[in-house]
Amino acid sequence: MEKRIVLLGPPGTGKGTQAQRLCATLQIPHLAMGDMLRTAMKEDTPVGKLVKPFMDSGNLVPDEIVIKMLLDAMGSLQGYLLDGFPRTVVQAESLKKAINKVILIDTPADVIEKRLSSRRICSKCPSVYNLDSSPPKVANVCDTCTAALVQRIDDMPETIQTRQKRYWQDTSPLIDYYKKAKILWTIDGTQPMEAVTIGIMAAVETENG
Repeated sequence: MEKRIVLLGPPGTGKGTQAQRLCATLQIPHLAMGDMLRTAMKEDTPVGKLVKPFMDSGNLVPDEIVIKMLLDAMGSLQGYLLDGFPRTVVQAESLKKAINKVILIDTPADVIEKRLSSRRICSKCPSVYNLDSSPPKVANVCDTCTAALVQRIDDMPETIQTRQKRYWQDTSPLIDYYKKAKILWTIDGTQPMEAVTIGIMAAVETENG
């Protein structure tokens, strides 16, 4: 069966890391809505200009924008992993026949806030660090390219809290939606990274129902 998977959970659950591992193992493309939106902003595309106010404030981008972006990206792909989409039941309805497995990485808000507020990214290359669990060798300097490390606006405490509140307000209904569809599997996100990966792979290979 084709793997058409959604990783569900608020920002900071480790979806990005787990998505990379899962896609490498299953050999399917990783469609990360957050990355797509940030790329559009960085390249200052028409879509990027539309979404920037929403992203900077930690609010959700309107459904019509993200749905069109994703459907364009999916094209004729037979298998894929979606990360950061859907975020609402309206979005889920737009993909009703395009998803056959949903994995919820369940992580408490306090754990997420600590993770995100400690995250730093390289200002030039894709390297990502965590000041607690995977710090750079030299403070505020990228190990790979020696460029300065920066903190994203959406990793600052005030924005994290806004994003968490808005995420659960808009996304909690998805849990019931996918439970009723009998395609939801829940993984404990407080486990070590390897344990979360193992749990996700087991869920992916298990039949729904």
